[in-house]
Amino acid sequence: MARDTRIKDIKIIRTGLENSEEEEKYFAKTGNESCIPLNRDYIPLYADEPCVEACQLLYDLNIQTYTSGGHVDGKENATSEAFIGIVYDSLSEENKQIVRKLIEKGLIDEITDARGRGIHVFSITVPITSDSLVGEVSDQLVAIASLFRQQDVLYGKATLEEIKDRALTKDKYEDHLYYDTLTLDPVRDDEIEKIEAIRQNYADEVCSTMFTEDGVVFYVSEDLLHKHQEYVKQNKGVEL
Repeated sequence: MARDTRIKDIKIIRTGLENSEEEEKYFAKTGNESCIPLNRDYIPLYADEPCVEACQLLYDLNIQTYTSGGHVDGKENATSEAFIGIVYDSLSEENKQIVRKLIEKGLIDEITDARGRGIHVFSITVPITSDSLVGEVSDQLVAIASLFRQQDVLYGKATLEEIKDRALTKDKYEDHLYYDTLTLDPVRDDEIEKIEAIRQNYADEVCSTMFTEDGVVFYVSEDLLHKHQEYVKQNKGVEL
């Protein structure tokens, strides 16, 4: 990160990498929102320069970022905000309390439903201009991110049953009809044996690309699993 670069001169990060094959090398979950990198070194592939250090800090704290941005599209004399969206649902109770206190003090905005998707998020923001320096903006975002506490990894994971529940998609126009998520074949809700076979097949497919500690909880990346294991190790015997 070039700390003395002006915001108007930074390279804007839009969509990570060029194609899905490349993205799979670096991300467990891709896209502009709710992106999950395979490790912290890949954060600069989707976060604008002023946001990278704060996003890395939040990743180290095991907190999930939802989206981020810190540019003015190369414009002169522009004003905007550098921001990092954080998934409220990924927070420990301690960190949720911190969020509520920051909202009460007017330091961050209210929690919202991200685009109506049932994902509760909030943002930490810093005002920027075309002439703001990357390092200055980064330091301000890091200062806010530093208010949060270390926690366990509460995102990017699922139980076996939760994974199986994703195997079928309900037809919104017909009450008793579902679709196989993998093949898109229709299946009626009274075809019990077929449904169970679909659920197991889906779990076999998905779990083969996920990592698990005990066969019960699966993580989308080996790094998240190791971060969870390290947290448990450090807090062994500590009442949570």
